[in-house]
Amino acid sequence: MSPVKMSRIESAVRVVIRLIDAINTHDIGQMESLFDDDVVFEDAHAGNSPAITGRTAVVSYLEQLLVKVPELSVETEELIGFGNRCILRWLARWDEKQNAQPVRGLTLFQIRNDRLTEILSYEKHKASKD
Repeated sequence: MSPVKMSRIESAVRVVIRLIDAINTHDIGQMESLFDDDVVFEDAHAGNSPAITGRTAVVSYLEQLLVKVPELSVETEELIGFGNRCILRWLARWDEKQNAQPVRGLTLFQIRNDRLTEILSYEKHKASKD
Protein backbone atom coordinates (compact mmCIF):
# COMPACT_ATOMS: atom_id res chain seq x y z
CA MET A 1 0.00 0.00 0.00
CA SER A 2 1.35 3.41 -0.91
CA PRO A 3 2.13 5.93 1.84
CA VAL A 4 -0.46 8.33 0.39
CA LYS A 5 -3.22 5.71 0.55
CA MET A 6 -2.19 4.70 4.09
CA SER A 7 -2.27 8.36 5.14
CA ARG A 8 -5.89 8.69 3.91
CA ILE A 9 -6.93 5.57 5.83
CA GLU A 10 -5.24 6.84 8.98
CA SER A 11 -6.82 10.26 8.52
CA ALA A 12 -10.34 8.80 8.34
CA VAL A 13 -9.74 6.65 11.42
CA ARG A 14 -8.43 9.67 13.34
CA VAL A 15 -11.62 11.62 12.52
CA VAL A 16 -13.77 8.81 13.94
CA ILE A 17 -11.59 8.58 17.06
CA ARG A 18 -12.01 12.33 17.59
CA LEU A 19 -15.80 11.95 17.23
CA ILE A 20 -15.95 9.19 19.86
CA ASP A 21 -13.79 11.29 22.20
CA ALA A 22 -16.08 14.30 21.66
CA ILE A 23 -19.18 12.20 22.40
CA ASN A 24 -17.63 10.81 25.57
CA THR A 25 -16.59 14.26 26.81
CA HIS A 26 -19.81 15.91 25.55
CA ASP A 27 -17.72 18.36 23.53
CA ILE A 28 -20.35 19.76 21.17
CA GLY A 29 -17.92 22.21 19.56
CA GLN A 30 -15.50 19.41 18.68
CA MET A 31 -18.35 17.30 17.26
CA GLU A 32 -19.54 20.19 15.13
CA SER A 33 -16.05 20.72 13.70
CA LEU A 34 -15.98 17.11 12.48
CA PHE A 35 -19.16 17.20 10.38
CA ASP A 36 -19.38 18.28 6.76
CA ASP A 37 -22.06 20.87 5.97
CA ASP A 38 -24.20 18.24 4.21
CA VAL A 39 -23.59 15.31 6.58
CA VAL A 40 -26.24 12.58 6.59
CA PHE A 41 -26.85 10.69 9.84
CA GLU A 42 -29.05 7.64 10.26
CA ASP A 43 -29.17 6.69 13.93
CA ALA A 44 -30.29 3.34 15.27
CA HIS A 45 -31.96 5.13 18.21
CA ALA A 46 -34.15 7.15 15.85
CA GLY A 47 -36.10 4.05 14.77
CA ASN A 48 -37.93 4.55 11.49
CA SER A 49 -37.32 8.29 11.47
CA PRO A 50 -35.78 9.72 8.31
CA ALA A 51 -32.09 10.49 8.14
CA ILE A 52 -30.90 13.66 9.80
CA THR A 53 -29.28 15.91 7.23
CA GLY A 54 -26.96 18.87 7.67
CA ARG A 55 -24.39 19.82 10.30
CA THR A 56 -26.76 21.96 12.37
CA ALA A 57 -29.46 19.26 12.54
CA VAL A 58 -26.97 16.49 13.40
CA VAL A 59 -25.29 18.56 16.12
CA SER A 60 -28.69 19.49 17.57
CA TYR A 61 -29.77 15.83 17.59
CA LEU A 62 -26.58 14.70 19.34
CA GLU A 63 -26.75 17.56 21.82
CA GLN A 64 -30.32 16.57 22.75
CA LEU A 65 -29.27 12.93 23.07
CA LEU A 66 -26.44 13.84 25.46
CA VAL A 67 -28.79 15.99 27.55
CA LYS A 68 -31.28 13.12 27.71
CA VAL A 69 -28.59 10.51 28.47
CA PRO A 70 -25.78 12.41 30.24
CA GLU A 71 -24.05 9.22 31.39
CA LEU A 72 -23.64 7.93 27.83
CA SER A 73 -20.20 6.63 26.97
CA VAL A 74 -19.12 4.85 23.82
CA GLU A 75 -16.37 2.26 23.93
CA THR A 76 -14.56 1.38 20.71
CA GLU A 77 -14.36 -2.38 20.35
CA GLU A 78 -12.96 -2.33 16.82
CA LEU A 79 -12.27 0.39 14.26
CA ILE A 80 -11.34 -0.41 10.67
CA GLY A 81 -10.44 2.09 7.95
CA PHE A 82 -10.92 1.55 4.21
CA GLY A 83 -9.84 4.67 2.34
CA ASN A 84 -12.53 7.26 2.99
CA ARG A 85 -14.71 4.81 4.92
CA CYS A 86 -14.54 3.40 8.44
CA ILE A 87 -16.38 0.69 10.32
CA LEU A 88 -16.74 1.07 14.07
CA ARG A 89 -17.92 -1.74 16.35
CA TRP A 90 -18.94 -0.10 19.62
CA LEU A 91 -20.41 -0.69 23.03
CA ALA A 92 -22.56 2.06 24.57
CA ARG A 93 -23.03 2.31 28.33
CA TRP A 94 -25.25 4.53 30.46
CA ASP A 95 -26.93 4.62 33.82
CA GLU A 96 -24.92 1.85 35.45
CA LYS A 97 -26.59 2.74 38.79
CA GLN A 98 -29.83 1.37 37.34
CA ASN A 99 -27.99 -1.66 35.91
CA ALA A 100 -28.87 -0.61 32.37
CA GLN A 101 -27.46 -3.19 30.00
CA PRO A 102 -24.88 -1.91 27.53
CA VAL A 103 -25.85 -1.90 23.87
CA ARG A 104 -23.56 -3.11 21.10
CA GLY A 105 -23.66 -1.68 17.61
CA LEU A 106 -21.95 -0.96 14.35
CA THR A 107 -21.53 2.37 12.60
CA LEU A 108 -20.41 2.95 9.03
CA PHE A 109 -18.71 6.28 8.31
CA GLN A 110 -17.76 8.10 5.14
CA ILE A 111 -15.18 10.87 5.42
CA ARG A 112 -14.25 13.56 2.90
CA ASN A 113 -11.54 16.17 3.51
CA ASP A 114 -11.29 15.16 7.20
CA ARG A 115 -15.03 15.74 7.71
CA LEU A 116 -17.76 13.18 8.31
CA THR A 117 -20.18 13.12 5.38
CA GLU A 118 -22.21 10.00 6.19
CA ILE A 119 -22.92 8.13 9.41
CA LEU A 120 -25.08 5.00 9.34
CA SER A 121 -25.52 3.53 12.81
CA TYR A 122 -27.02 0.16 13.70
CA GLU A 123 -27.47 -1.50 17.06
CA LYS A 124 -28.08 -4.99 18.26
CA HIS A 125 -31.39 -5.57 20.00
CA LYS A 126 -31.91 -8.42 22.40
CA ALA A 127 -34.55 -10.87 21.30
CA SER A 128 -37.68 -10.66 23.42
CA LYS A 129 -38.82 -13.76 25.28
CA ASP A 130 -42.41 -14.30 24.18
